[in-house]
Amino acid sequence: MTKKQSVNVPDKAYKHKPKFSVSIIKEFSELFKWLKQISRFSRVEDFIYIANYKPKESMTIKIFTKDHQYRIYAYLPKKDKNGADNGCLGCIAETRKPRAGEDWNRGYGFVDGGYSEKTWQEIKSDILAYELVKVVRNSPDKENGKAIEAVVDDNKKFLTEALEHNLSKLKSQDEIGFTWNKQHYVVRKGEFSS
Repeated sequence: MTKKQSVNVPDKAYKHKPKFSVSIIKEFSELFKWLKQISRFSRVEDFIYIANYKPKESMTIKIFTKDHQYRIYAYLPKKDKNGADNGCLGCIAETRKPRAGEDWNRGYGFVDGGYSEKTWQEIKSDILAYELVKVVRNSPDKENGKAIEAVVDDNKKFLTEALEHNLSKLKSQDEIGFTWNKQHYVVRKGEFSS
């Protein structure tokens, strides 16, 4: 029998050593102030990752949500012999993992513009809109004041007679469409939608 080798496991957990210190973001004082608006308890350092940095020129940071990461890039305004530019601020959203069957992460370019509060507010609005999820509603139908379920319940006899002879003939991807009360409905095997 051979003696098992012992595994060298350190007593302390791995401590991350980032490439850039969070303190450098204070060079971008406006960006630091803006990021406080979206950081819990104004603790920016807990919610950002500095991905790239060029002193007194540009910075790219990442912020994360459960499903997405947002790459925010900032170029400080600078004056040159041709006049002043107003810098740049922008954001790109990416999913944190690919969808089933895909080997890439989806992305979306948000607004970009000058290094300004106005651009920041537009980026914040884009991030919020990107994070919102659709709500399944049981709100009333606009025309009749009834939810679709109520319309179906009230008209079961009509719908049953109209579809009874056709549903058994449907294959898995077949559809039957019809217009009723100025609305178009589609019936797929196992689904009903308006």
